Amino acid sequence: MEVAQVVLSKMSFVCPPSSFYKTTHDKQCSLKKVPIDVFLPKRFLSITGPTLEWKVFSRQNEAVKYAKDFGQDLMAFAFQRSDGTRGFLAAHPVVFWWHDSRKEPSDRRTFEVIAENEPCKLYLDLEFDRLLNPNHDGVRMTNTFITILCAVLKREFEVDCARKSVLDLDSTTDSKFSRHLIFLIEKSCFRNNYHVGSFVRMVCQEIRTGQCLFGLPPENIKELFVKDKKNNVALFCDEGVYTKNRHFRLFQSTKWNKKAPLLISAENQYNPCRSGSKESAKDEHLFLDSLVTFTSQCRDVILEFADATCSTSARKEGGKTLSNTPIQSDMHLGSSPIPVVDKFIQELVLPGYVRRWAYFIENNTLDYDIVGNRFCHNIGRAHKSNNVKYVVDLRKGVYYQKCYDSDCAGYRSPETKLPPKILFLIDNDDSGLREVAELSDKDLTEVWESVNALFEEEAQPMSVEDFPDFGLSDEDLLNSSMDI
Repeated sequence: MEVAQVVLSKMSFVCPPSSFYKTTHDKQCSLKKVPIDVFLPKRFLSITGPTLEWKVFSRQNEAVKYAKDFGQDLMAFAFQRSDGTRGFLAAHPVVFWWHDSRKEPSDRRTFEVIAENEPCKLYLDLEFDRLLNPNHDGVRMTNTFITILCAVLKREFEVDCARKSVLDLDSTTDSKFSRHLIFLIEKSCFRNNYHVGSFVRMVCQEIRTGQCLFGLPPENIKELFVKDKKNNVALFCDEGVYTKNRHFRLFQSTKWNKKAPLLISAENQYNPCRSGSKESAKDEHLFLDSLVTFTSQCRDVILEFADATCSTSARKEGGKTLSNTPIQSDMHLGSSPIPVVDKFIQELVLPGYVRRWAYFIENNTLDYDIVGNRFCHNIGRAHKSNNVKYVVDLRKGVYYQKCYDSDCAGYRSPETKLPPKILFLIDNDDSGLREVAELSDKDLTEVWESVNALFEEEAQPMSVEDFPDFGLSDEDLLNSSMDI
């Protein structure tokens, strides 16, 4: 690499980069701007090069705030000093890599601080105790997990992903299997790591309940469960790495008192090709691609999965945001905006049940993911592994079935009209009738049954006195929006 020796008298280094690992850094660092002699690549010194701003902090929140306020792709990093304590710094990732890659391997104990609410890539930490699980094949388990995640990404967001889109980093030892996976989805990233965590936990829950098979052998799914030192059985995916300002170990970095750097795995198929780049720059490209929150090149599509009970997806095209932005929740934790439709679909799919619902505001539709009933009207039988869903179009008052099986891609069953009772309850759910009388769903149902009885051919004559008024005056009834 061609370098030039320069005196950087205008740089606001609180601490020289060459000393940021040392335990005595607090004595070396001052609040003054200090000129230092540094060998740097010429590209760093050009107008279009990365900012050379570099500051070290004793507190993480200060480093995170400084990086955010400064902008210009500055990021917060953490490092372990020789005594195991951690310090923090803010720097451009390209400049950080240039300095970090020149440290001795045993001295490279660095982490990315996954800043809260920053767009980020899908990332995973896979690990298990090899001594307690001698018959488990970590490589096969990783491949199985990647296959499942790619399938769910396709199902949930209609994005394509494969093994070659996954940067696979390995720090496995004789006693512990350890992989970090970073998904490089073309032009796409998640809203933040909370959304990533919700997505991963949803996938893990589907694996635990036997929903995520996707044609994989059952024994491969079973192998994903491992024992820990307390003899507990759990998935080998760590679901706890999606917290605020999480530290995620960097490429080619190890941990304090450990000799297991995070390196490219033998099974990695991801190639960080860059147009016109040299082979010597490959490690730098790998490092940049491994950074979870370095996403300036992949924000065309923002994927959202707000929490375990809320999933949304949004898309940006030509600088404009095109989004359905659904409100989505798990039926076990709450009902949709229209509970009477929830109940109708739940009864329709028995002995299955509604796993999750989604209300799309713009289209005024409700989507229901179904578990335990995979019957598909397209093939006239149940699918072996993939689930189905039902869609309710509230504007047209109809519902139809779709499924996630690739053989039925694009299929939707003929539309079926919702029962009159459901249509009545939907039409009056937010009407003046409910507003004036503050009627409950039970009261509205009683109104429906009374109205319906008036028009059924075999219904017994019903007097006006029998009609429930719920405390409404004649004027209130006339002014309400009941259309009968």
